[in-house]
Amino acid sequence: MKLIQLFSILLVFSIGFSGSIKPSNSKDLEIIKISSNQNDTNIYYKVSNNSEIIFENLDRILDRNKDYIIKIISRTSISKNSNSNKTFGFNLEIENKGIELFDDKLKYKKKVSITKNPNKNGFYFTNAGFWVEEITSPRNLKIKMASLKGSPDVYIRITYKEVVNRKNAVSLYPVSQISYNTLYLSSGIDSTKKSTKWYEVTNDKNKVQFKIVGPKLIKVRTRVMSDSTKENYQLRIYEDGYLKSKHLYALNSPRYEAYILDENNEKIQLSRQESNYINVPEGTHYYSFKKNKKSSNMYVKIESFNK
Repeated sequence: MKLIQLFSILLVFSIGFSGSIKPSNSKDLEIIKISSNQNDTNIYYKVSNNSEIIFENLDRILDRNKDYIIKIISRTSISKNSNSNKTFGFNLEIENKGIELFDDKLKYKKKVSITKNPNKNGFYFTNAGFWVEEITSPRNLKIKMASLKGSPDVYIRITYKEVVNRKNAVSLYPVSQISYNTLYLSSGIDSTKKSTKWYEVTNDKNKVQFKIVGPKLIKVRTRVMSDSTKENYQLRIYEDGYLKSKHLYALNSPRYEAYILDENNEKIQLSRQESNYINVPEGTHYYSFKKNKKSSNMYVKIESFNK
């Protein structure tokens, strides 16, 4: 996938994650402790030129029959008295049984924070950059983070949280009356199920807007029409009229067939589902979803989870 610039942090939970995960190749990595105060010290692993962090065989920590949210936290060193931002990044790859699920270059631009290395005077760090990802089947999952050309050394840690109460998801409706689409999802031979309330985003000027009262956790599901001439598509999320984040997804085929029916009852094939979470703050907020001009028509489904 192409370069993605995060404009804001999409945090899944406002409470702390359950624990951290030790890399499979931790013996080959430089370990450093980073503290924000005497009672908050965490272990980070260094990624420098031509090095990488690998997480695999995750069922040694995570239950193979459960789903999880992982949060990747990254920083770089910076002068304590710095008044400017510092840019850093790394390449993130996620695969399952050798099948690529995610491959992207993540870049952040952060200012100095109060965090420091307690063992080195004057060794401070930037504010953290975050990336949140949902994972399933941890036994066969492999996560790799590698150095990015031109980036300074990056210090990384991963935390995780079990996904619970997913059966209580409630589909949300847009603020204006818009007809929704029904998706047909194959799950094997002669087995098809329906998924309703998918709303179409047809062009760059057309956007679907939702009114959401927080605090609330929402999940944004996306698919696009399959088109072999397109390599990726972009989802833009706006909060109260301001651009909150951009997400660039590869256009991949689903494991099983996914489609909608047109007016002639003909199948329109869809891409693999992509998703991300938004932690809606307290109060009433409006969220809009747009696609870029070059991508195929996009379909979005918004679900809420009570916190």
